[in-house]
Amino acid sequence: MEYFTTDKILTLKHSGSKYKFSQEFATEISPLSQKNSAAYTIAVCMDSFYDSYEIEILNGIKKYAETYGLRLIYFTGGAINSPHYDESKKNAVFNLISRINVDSIILLSSSLGSYCSKREMEYFCRHFEKIPMVSIGIRLDGIPSITVDNYGGMYKLLVHLLEVHNCRRMAFIRGPEKNEEAQERFRAYKDVLTSYNIPWDENWVYPGTFSGCSAKEAVAELIQHWGLYFDAIVAANDLMAVQAVQELNLRGIDVPEDVIVTGFDNLSNENCSAYFLTTVNQSAFQMGFTAAESLFGLSIGRTCKDLIKLPTELILRSSCGCIQSQKEKDDPDHFPKKCKTEAAGTMSRKSLLSKNNERGFVFSVLCKALGTVKNIEGLKRALLEAFPKLHIKSCYISLFESNKYSRNIFFYKDYNMRKLKETDESFQTYDLVPGGTRKLGRENDFIMMTLSRMNDALGFVLYESENSQNELFEILTLNLSSALQRLVDDDVLETTCKKINPDYQIHSSQKYKYLKCGLPDGKAKWFYKKLLKTMESEEIYKNPDLTLPDLAGKLHISRNHLSHVINVSAGVNFFDFINRYRINEAKRILSDPEAENFNILNIAFEAGFKSKSTFNKVFKKFTAKTPKEFRRDKKIIKTANVSAVIR
Repeated sequence: MEYFTTDKILTLKHSGSKYKFSQEFATEISPLSQKNSAAYTIAVCMDSFYDSYEIEILNGIKKYAETYGLRLIYFTGGAINSPHYDESKKNAVFNLISRINVDSIILLSSSLGSYCSKREMEYFCRHFEKIPMVSIGIRLDGIPSITVDNYGGMYKLLVHLLEVHNCRRMAFIRGPEKNEEAQERFRAYKDVLTSYNIPWDENWVYPGTFSGCSAKEAVAELIQHWGLYFDAIVAANDLMAVQAVQELNLRGIDVPEDVIVTGFDNLSNENCSAYFLTTVNQSAFQMGFTAAESLFGLSIGRTCKDLIKLPTELILRSSCGCIQSQKEKDDPDHFPKKCKTEAAGTMSRKSLLSKNNERGFVFSVLCKALGTVKNIEGLKRALLEAFPKLHIKSCYISLFESNKYSRNIFFYKDYNMRKLKETDESFQTYDLVPGGTRKLGRENDFIMMTLSRMNDALGFVLYESENSQNELFEILTLNLSSALQRLVDDDVLETTCKKINPDYQIHSSQKYKYLKCGLPDGKAKWFYKKLLKTMESEEIYKNPDLTLPDLAGKLHISRNHLSHVINVSAGVNFFDFINRYRINEAKRILSDPEAENFNILNIAFEAGFKSKSTFNKVFKKFTAKTPKEFRRDKKIIKTANVSAVIR
């Protein structure tokens, strides 16, 4: 299973499950605007609802959409080519975008492009070349782009530190190496040093990712290498600047008395504003509003500039020692010694799941319930009980069924569970919901996320919410994915096990039995899935000399654990487990018209048996027939079918 990277379109496959999806998506042309009574729909390709920078952009987009009655669908994925597993697997959601379900796209390229070059991002956009698109953050060739003066803003900030505060030893925490905005800010840093005849030293530059945690590591290395032999820390964005302040405070270093700290963005979220950062203002809200305005203008025949570069503004506050705001005067002890523990710009899971408020308590109960549900009906009941209290107006959960189709398993609309006809449950994947996106309302925004399991995609979920706390949907989707993964795994395992042992049933005492042999339930299931995959893909059962120790060695598990896993999971011993595969292979050959001339002994050898007598004995045990009787009966059935067709 490979998720969306810039060098290959997504290929999704879940072998052995009744939920399959294996397709190279291609953009299809079916303008939504031709559908009657359909709102103009904009897909917003974004990274996360935790990022304050992205949230301010979304607020600008939303303001324009509300003004002109546009529908927004947030396709929430992960950074393209992200090395982080939990991010990279989310970006499969971008493959669901098509002219069937949206009219245009706003791409938050600066957030999605943290780990890919401009050229790679342009290649990514080619998959949607038939859909009108606007980029926010990075200038992309052939695509109208909304950017800000990153270079000029950072240059002004650094000149201020040099001329007003006489800072000569300035450490710089840069952003992602491939990100164009980060490159421009770093270029300004180097150019200012050159202009003021300050020697360039790469030891003053530390890698960053635009996330707060990278600044913590940078500050630790900076102090270890230089002690306090530096005047200022210049961070490429506010989130890293706040984390730098927190880390300095924890080490007893005051800001700005001992060290000046500055950022870039001028984010308005609580964590950033609490630290009174000297920073550079880029109007993320205005970027979002302008992008939506430009994109909608294209749809009604207006022209749009290839590049709109918005100005930046130097914002002076007390983190450089310049200006003390009225808020700081009223609370002089608040900054900088008071240090928040939460990462800047994010809302922690702990705060989301807080039991100090009703919604937080309901959400916490729902997440726990999803971890214990035993079937799809139980999952539905848990969602139905919680959604009205969480102000989730609509939710559509669907699982991939085939190359082009998905099956809806949960249709919750306008606070009510809807029962679909069986014929309506299956729908074209690009429709996103049964009946298509034209049936969606336009009063609220919609959030699209993928449901994944390990390296496979199970399906997708579309939410409609009447509250602005969209962060909870990321946590909810993780819990839904985990629950569905467990339920689908149990379904697949039971189906596979019944092929080996027709009398097999999942017993509630399995977990206890696993624990008795020292294996946790989850690890035992993982070993069993690995065993089944090895049996199917490598056909090692055809080795007549296969033993339990041999198989255990191949799976890197002790023979005792393997024996116990087979006994508990399949409900049979090792020999019956292997022989079932051999008998199934023999039945396949005996039923093959092209193998009519194969004698029984050759078939026995081909299936993995050492002798004809053993083959006959085991075959009769599993089928109540000898191999000859089985072949004869197959011929009779085939002849009867042919005669019926002739008549």
